[in-house]
Amino acid sequence: MPRTRTLAIVIVSSIAFITSCTGPEEHLVNTFLTAVRDGQEDMIRGVSVVDLPDADVQTWEIVEVGPETTEPYHLAELRTAFFQATEAWELGVGANDQFLNDNHDKTNRYRARINEDPDYKFTSGEMAAYQEEWEKRLENARELAGRLREADEALKKERDQTYMSANMAVRDGFEGDIAVKTVKVNVNGDSGSKTYDMTVRKYNIVDAETGIKPMSRWIVTEIDG
Repeated sequence: MPRTRTLAIVIVSSIAFITSCTGPEEHLVNTFLTAVRDGQEDMIRGVSVVDLPDADVQTWEIVEVGPETTEPYHLAELRTAFFQATEAWELGVGANDQFLNDNHDKTNRYRARINEDPDYKFTSGEMAAYQEEWEKRLENARELAGRLREADEALKKERDQTYMSANMAVRDGFEGDIAVKTVKVNVNGDSGSKTYDMTVRKYNIVDAETGIKPMSRWIVTEIDG
């Protein structure tokens, strides 16, 4: 069994085995900060999707564990948004290619001038109209690419966090919600002390197709401070 897989199983087992005086969120934060202090990268990657902004850790104290709230599980919506953004981008690329083909001579003249002077502006005639239209298309293409990138990142983030919390391959049929808590912790290091708000999440999901419900665990998803 690969070392990282073995370590992940150990992490899951250790987090599940908690004492009566320590909640799973506190145990998670203690595990994470111990790994940061000791430079255990595999352990960090097993419990958190983010890094501590300042890895100067010697000791720490959990100041407060906030109340639990619930967020909807958005994997299906994020997947739909990604497909829609992909389709819009592909349609935009196709339309722009057609525009260039339909205006072959103007395109060559425009490119030759812009290669010499990127800021050049045609002031009148058909070339001015061509430039205005093409540069509007370029701006729209950049916006579509940006939306696609954001949709891709949002979907990947949700899938990564689902996988880490559920400890199983992510399926499109997952449904449920997400438990959220904020743990305030004071961290001491060589440079002094600093307080962080750590957001932890647990994906309470079920596979709607098979009825399988993963034994999900808390993971660190955000750190502010």
